[in-house]
Amino acid sequence: MDKPRYNTVVYKKADIYLLDDPLSAVDTHVGKALFDQCITRFLRDKTVVLVTHQLQYLKDVDHIVLLDDGFLKAEGTYKELRSSGLDFTNLLSERSAEDDARKNEFERQPSQAKERTLSIHSSSSVEDTPQLVTPLGEGWSGGKGSTMLQVEEHRSSGSVGFKVYSAYFKAGGNACTICLTLFLFLVAQFIGSLTDYFITFWVYIEQQHFLKDHRSSNNTPAQLKPPPGHLALFPGNLHVHLQHVDGAADHFYDGSRLRVLQRLHARLHQLAQQHVPEHYEGGDELLQYQQRRQDFEPIFQETFGGNVGLGITQAIGLTGMLQWGIRQSTELENQMTSVERVIEYNSIESEGDLESSPEKKPPKTWPSEGKIEFKHVSLRYFASDPPVLEDLCFAIESKEKIGIVGRTGAGKSSLINALFQLSDTTGSILIDDVDITQIGNFLLNQAGRVCLANAELFAGLHDLRPQISIIPQEPVLFSGTMRKNLDPFDDFSDIELWSVLDEVELKEVVEELPAGLSSQMSEVLWGLGGANFSVGQRQLVCLARAILRNNKVLVMDEATANVDPQTDALIQQTIRRKFKDCTVLTIAHRLNTVMDSDKILVMDAGTVKEFDRPFVLLQDKTGVLYGMVQQTGLAMSEELFNVAKRHI
Repeated sequence: MDKPRYNTVVYKKADIYLLDDPLSAVDTHVGKALFDQCITRFLRDKTVVLVTHQLQYLKDVDHIVLLDDGFLKAEGTYKELRSSGLDFTNLLSERSAEDDARKNEFERQPSQAKERTLSIHSSSSVEDTPQLVTPLGEGWSGGKGSTMLQVEEHRSSGSVGFKVYSAYFKAGGNACTICLTLFLFLVAQFIGSLTDYFITFWVYIEQQHFLKDHRSSNNTPAQLKPPPGHLALFPGNLHVHLQHVDGAADHFYDGSRLRVLQRLHARLHQLAQQHVPEHYEGGDELLQYQQRRQDFEPIFQETFGGNVGLGITQAIGLTGMLQWGIRQSTELENQMTSVERVIEYNSIESEGDLESSPEKKPPKTWPSEGKIEFKHVSLRYFASDPPVLEDLCFAIESKEKIGIVGRTGAGKSSLINALFQLSDTTGSILIDDVDITQIGNFLLNQAGRVCLANAELFAGLHDLRPQISIIPQEPVLFSGTMRKNLDPFDDFSDIELWSVLDEVELKEVVEELPAGLSSQMSEVLWGLGGANFSVGQRQLVCLARAILRNNKVLVMDEATANVDPQTDALIQQTIRRKFKDCTVLTIAHRLNTVMDSDKILVMDAGTVKEFDRPFVLLQDKTGVLYGMVQQTGLAMSEELFNVAKRHI
């Protein structure tokens, strides 16, 4: 748990604080500073629930609750538990006594340096902002120039640049492909407009038929008008017929028929008299209408209704098209931010080839001894930054057990990054006399021995990393079955898997699972299968995985920082027994974990300060390791001295 995380929690000004073992992931110097200055002093008026395996801090708490296998085993004050007669008393008696003089001396020690934290500031898409290194303050790191790499999330602001659009279209194809796509869009739009024109043409045809029928109806009276010669013959014929009418009876003209004819005559005469004044009064309007009709008559004669409808339809569609275009442009801007992220990730510098051709791979027996030698090794995470590791020179013999200690930010984890080639390194790292920085540059000679070859030969990182086992601080279980977690490549039989589970005392736990080795770990982790794996049990699974691999080099990166003392002891005993013929590198904050090692590598500010047997280093009262041991307290320091003396 680093300084920013402590700041976030402490500055909340809450009434209750729950601290889940925050002191295990830091060294003794920082851990004691956190407990004394933060938990005890700054939070003295707050309710603090501290979950910890560090028993040396229990003397300064108000109330202690002892849990065992999920049950409350005991509770009370420090004095009450000391006199209770429980096993807890034995644990406390070994680590309980604290020397107040040591504590006062520790509080008087000034901070030696400032800690630097790398911060990648928010950058704009239009202009690149340089990466800056900003100081966080003093008192959190033990050595001069020590660094803790804390990379903030990269943020971008502003509009998406032209380079992003260019890269997006280039990813879709070459210039011919883009032009063809645009041409197809134009053709599609032309076809859509052509269908509207066909509808207009059909309307024009229908209009012409209507006009033709209308003209035909107007010409009907003229067609029915008889020629003048025919009408000249009608009077003569009519005279002939009237001769016969004169002989009709006179009584036809008598009676009511005459009155009917008179009424019709009067009615028609009245209509004629009304029609003439009305036309006279409305003459001005008729003249105006006739004049206006003459102005627009040429236009109406040249324009047909289909074109008018087509124009109105296209105008209405243009409004919707503009709205759709604006909406799509906004959506495009939003989606291009994802494209910008993909391009950014794609531009990250790659590690190098993971695989190589079969004839260039190192032998399967490599490494056979496990010798490790660092020659002037430096490491930096970014090319523009100062090195995190600087000019490391030390050698580890085959089968040696090495403890790596140092204050927070001293470069312990960076050392492991260099060993796994996770970052750019300079210098040489040799494993069994083979430089892993150029691991592909060797072949077997005729005698079957490894020899360096020319620089053109190359092997991938998969040739290096599978040969080194690691047990990380945070245990990881993959999705899938328990068997896949232990043996992802199906290289071992079930008998071997059960055997290694028995060695790490997990056989009974796995047997209680619903399907044994075939149980899905997702169900196990969430309790759906009737059991839960604790952090310690997951760490034991990682240990079993390393035992199955049986590599000559094992790395433990604070593997026991978050487990209880019993699990810690089990892991240490198993490693001593199963990896006695292997080279083991152990990074630890608990000095009792590495005090029985063959040698201890003390790091500070990215450099090697001390490297020798523990007892030899403790003889130097001005040394870094001696000071770290003294900070653990009188009782613990005496115990550590005794452990180092027994392993001379």
